[in-house]
Amino acid sequence: MKNANGPKSLQEWQSVLEQILLNYRDQFLKLGETLYHAQFCKELSPADYKQLLAYVEQWGIKSADIKSAIAAYLYTRKDLGTEDDQRIDPVLVFAGAKNSKILFMDEQDQQRLVNGEKFEVLMSNGKPDRPKKWQEMNDVQRNTLIGKGGKILSINEQLDQMRGKDKSAIYPLGSLEGHKERLMLTSRNGATHLQVSYAEFARMLLMAECWDALVEAIKEVRQETGRQSKR
Repeated sequence: MKNANGPKSLQEWQSVLEQILLNYRDQFLKLGETLYHAQFCKELSPADYKQLLAYVEQWGIKSADIKSAIAAYLYTRKDLGTEDDQRIDPVLVFAGAKNSKILFMDEQDQQRLVNGEKFEVLMSNGKPDRPKKWQEMNDVQRNTLIGKGGKILSINEQLDQMRGKDKSAIYPLGSLEGHKERLMLTSRNGATHLQVSYAEFARMLLMAECWDALVEAIKEVRQETGRQSKR
């Protein structure tokens, strides 16, 4: 049944949603403000603050989003914190790219995204798209444009990231099967198989210095799928 008194046109619906979304962002900033002050509250020990973060994560809030909420609040409060604190423009918090990438961008590059500068960016098929503003890109393109450490990548750097160091396409990888004593990786076309023990696989990750990143990714995926994180 239609609501005779409700919004009718697209513009009216956008107006209603705009206020809701602005309130949503304000509450996200409020979360960051609360957690920031709780972290430095003399009444809370580090152990208590850790339990407070765990409580927030039970609501489905990822650890990266908690960091982003605090960083967004600090962006609005230049009088707080130190020069080493991460700060993120609140406009970019829900921008489609991973907050873990945006967090490491300096303020100048963040403003390049906000102010409508056009960037060369790849399409999902690996071909260059027309130069686009951040607001015009889809989520995949936004994550393609921003690399590790928050760097805005050139078109050639995006190609290198998509293809891998050996210039051969590596995404999607294919399948990964876990057996009792080993992992079996099969390429997408089924032509390549790799078997490795769990211990050797762990050594590979440690040598590549990406173990912590993997643990963090597992934690986020568990939260996304509703499974409780295990340590």
